Amino acid sequence: MKKKVYLLLLLFLTAKLSCIVDNNTHWFDQGVNAFNNKDYQHALDLFKKTIHLTPYSINAYFNAGLCCMHLIRWKQAANYFKKAANQNTRHFNAHFYCARSLRNAKKIHEAIEMFTRAIALNPNDIDAQFELGVLYTQQYVYDKALDCYDAVLKIAPQCIDALRNAGHTARYKGDMRRAADYYKRGITLKPNQAHLQYGLGESLLALGDFKNGWDAFEHRWKRMPDKRKFSDKQWDGKTDLCGKKIVVRAEYGQGDSIQFIRYAQLLKKMGAIVIFETQHTLLDLLNTSPYIDKLIMVNENKPLNIEHDYQIPIMSLPHVFNTWSEHDIPNNVPYIWAQPELVDSWKQKIAHDTNFKIGICWQGSPYYEKFKSPLSRKAVPVKLFAELARIDGVSVYSLQKINGLEELKELSNNIVIHSYNDFDYSHGRFMDTAALIKNLDLVITVDTSVAHLAGALGAPTWVLLPYVADWRWMQHRSDCPWYPTMQLFRQIEPDNWQSVMNEIIITLVKEKLSNLKNSSSDSKANSQKLL
Repeated sequence: MKKKVYLLLLLFLTAKLSCIVDNNTHWFDQGVNAFNNKDYQHALDLFKKTIHLTPYSINAYFNAGLCCMHLIRWKQAANYFKKAANQNTRHFNAHFYCARSLRNAKKIHEAIEMFTRAIALNPNDIDAQFELGVLYTQQYVYDKALDCYDAVLKIAPQCIDALRNAGHTARYKGDMRRAADYYKRGITLKPNQAHLQYGLGESLLALGDFKNGWDAFEHRWKRMPDKRKFSDKQWDGKTDLCGKKIVVRAEYGQGDSIQFIRYAQLLKKMGAIVIFETQHTLLDLLNTSPYIDKLIMVNENKPLNIEHDYQIPIMSLPHVFNTWSEHDIPNNVPYIWAQPELVDSWKQKIAHDTNFKIGICWQGSPYYEKFKSPLSRKAVPVKLFAELARIDGVSVYSLQKINGLEELKELSNNIVIHSYNDFDYSHGRFMDTAALIKNLDLVITVDTSVAHLAGALGAPTWVLLPYVADWRWMQHRSDCPWYPTMQLFRQIEPDNWQSVMNEIIITLVKEKLSNLKNSSSDSKANSQKLL
């Protein structure tokens, strides 16, 4: 009797299990059909039913993850892929797609760990190696990123994307020679790839190879075409300009315009009528330039609407004027002038101050900071600049405008940095800045338009540079071929501005303040508002 009951129970359980298996297969197959028909939500629901019936179905978890990827539900996708990977630790695709989903869910460190596991399962998968390299680059772990790109290139030496990214990463790391090598390898395979040419140009310019650097730099327009409609009248550097109207067109930022408008002098010597299409912020500053006959404002949404014979982008001028070495740079300063009336006005305004007067600027445009690459991490906390105000016999004046001014409120009351509410407003942008600079003994600034303005005015200028500086400052040097009155102070390690400021203070005391008489210093200290 008992045996008969056991047999009946066994038959029942077998039938029940068979029914579950049949249902599971049914839901799974239906899910696959829905997925193939791109009905991802319905497919996900069916795979969920499969998982409910058989919680250890690796394929159901994996397919559910794929559905979530198509539905842009990255966290859900990562969870499903992770469960599949936990059940089968050798499942490469589960690890790989889990890593991708984690990356898209902004869980970067978890994504890096999962990509690493995937690569351990299949070191020859170039997609995993490449995508891990991208994450390492974004996290500033450049050596590991380059290892990943090199692994890709070992398997696929003609992978343009890997060569381009490796070049960018080496450049961010500050290894310009290695960057140039990657770019050149890519250009050999694809000569007209604009990103490779542009990256090569910046790398070579940083290395001081101006001849090849400017050649490659000319590809920048193919990389990111300007919104403005450029005419076909671009000057080639050879055609006679005597009596001809040439429009010099601004590119990029204000600092670039200030740096390269020096070439207007050469255009004037050729007899050209120079029209400068510039940022509206520079119209007042450049209005009295003897090298510019007319100023017009950049309008990116409209074509050039002025009579002209030729035009040229401003940063193409070094190329057409054969600036093949630093000795070819027209670096006579000043080539920009402050308004004499404003210079006199500021002279009277600070006439009571007999201290050594330093102008400071600690932050550039936050637009560039948002990219967070080493080339844009140029802001310095004002509290480090405040150390200058502690030095006996020194007065500090703010040249900062708009962004960063709020930091002054965070300083101790006994730290005085002179600032002015109407600075560069009533008289126009950069007008007060230029006039005040002409009344200062020294400008100390980060890499921003103020640095270029001070250099163009011929003022003694010290510039704080990040560990990997912009190409124009070149490498491993404290002088600047573009501005003869400028001295460069570089980070010796990334993000360490304190060591830079320490060097500046030591140099300041040694070179600039050592000649101040003790009696004079004492009297000045009494008139200062210092600590």
